[in-house]
Amino acid sequence: MDKTNSPKSTHKLSSLPDSIPEPSTTTSMSAETSQSTSGVKSLESPYTKKLRRLKMKEDRVNFLAKLSSMGGASLSFVKQSKESLQKAHSQTKCRISRKTPIASTSLKSGTRKTKKTSPSRTTNMKRTEKSGTQESRSVLTKSINVSKAKKRAWSAFSAYIRLRDAKRTTGTLNEAKCCTCGKVYPAFGKGCLQAGHFIAGRNNAILFEETCVHAQCYMCNVTHKGASLEYFYFMEKTYGREEIDRLRTLSKTIKKLSPHDLLEIEAKYEEKAKELKNGNRNNF
Repeated sequence: MDKTNSPKSTHKLSSLPDSIPEPSTTTSMSAETSQSTSGVKSLESPYTKKLRRLKMKEDRVNFLAKLSSMGGASLSFVKQSKESLQKAHSQTKCRISRKTPIASTSLKSGTRKTKKTSPSRTTNMKRTEKSGTQESRSVLTKSINVSKAKKRAWSAFSAYIRLRDAKRTTGTLNEAKCCTCGKVYPAFGKGCLQAGHFIAGRNNAILFEETCVHAQCYMCNVTHKGASLEYFYFMEKTYGREEIDRLRTLSKTIKKLSPHDLLEIEAKYEEKAKELKNGNRNNF
């Protein structure tokens, strides 16, 4: 008996389609787009991710609202979901702008609700305005170490020394004489003079001592290592033996300088340099 003439086989053949459908390009395109979007999602910023999540929440709320109109969901649940969505919107706006809402406007009166400051707080604000420089200096001392503060103090002190010796030797603010060789050099800029110590070592006790530091050229201060003999003759002629002995005993003492002390030294010699430039300090 032929198998094709049996009722079972005819039923199977009749159930089969006449032609096999070709694979649609839309499925392949959707697969490709899903792969590309998966790559894009990985590169999304946190802000775009939040917006995408909010859009999904909005679609969910709209769907629930439709269900409630058809009787599929309760109105209270839809209200709660709407409130949570509004809260999420406000949080994302505040996070993106990194600003919290300072004052909220009332819908009835249209006026802003602001917090009342207590009298103690106002007095504290006045105190901070008066001692603004002290607070800024204290904040700077917390954020700066000793080496950086010493560099700042030394730059201010060195500028003052060169200005002082320029006024002493040449009567100007641009040029000064070297204390050991007597040659005239620019006080600032290219090839300028340096602030050289009479006693070497840069000890904290004599580092910012005005009578121990004078304007010196590079040749005397660095090449000739301070030109100690010529410096001694200059110190003896200018100040005398008593000042030399005082500086020598002072150099043997130990002195610790905190960042706060160094910043005060910087401010002190910046003020002295301004007075020299303005011509207010005649006795220096």
